[in-house]
Amino acid sequence: KTSPDGGRSWGSLQILTQSNASHYYSNAIGVTDATTGRVWVLFSRCSVARGYSGCTDRWVYSDSHGESWSAAPETDAQEHGSGLSGVGSGIQLRSPGPHHNRLLFAKGRAVFSDDDGRHWTAAASTFGSSEGQIAELAGGNLLAAVRSGWQPGLRRSTDGGEHWSAGYQLD
Repeated sequence: KTSPDGGRSWGSLQILTQSNASHYYSNAIGVTDATTGRVWVLFSRCSVARGYSGCTDRWVYSDSHGESWSAAPETDAQEHGSGLSGVGSGIQLRSPGPHHNRLLFAKGRAVFSDDDGRHWTAAASTFGSSEGQIAELAGGNLLAAVRSGWQPGLRRSTDGGEHWSAGYQLD
């Protein structure tokens, strides 16, 4: 749904993708690219026969503030593994430096783009969880709050989300 008046009223529901007998879609998360204005939504496309172990990434985007949507072209990086996309949203890195304007989604590992979404890359290391929230800290470091099983944990990245510390589990 979109709102033309800052959330006081809402338009009708839009279906971005439709499940069928062989695949289902879940866990949509979004981010707006402040540079281009494009809104990206990442979701998991899972095989009904294989369950959560048969999931790949899919993106849709809108250049009209969510009024209409297009499927992103298929790329060679659709299978990023390490779980579903989880809950929450993506972020765009704002700190000056080599990762400025990077688009980043949290899954079991970060999935990011440095070219306005034309190509997506999976981080080299995982969070150890399929559910994570990422925040950019002062100075450009990233902090991920994740859930591993039922236990929450924290992980840190000093390189724009490409590698993550082992972190620590919380009680």
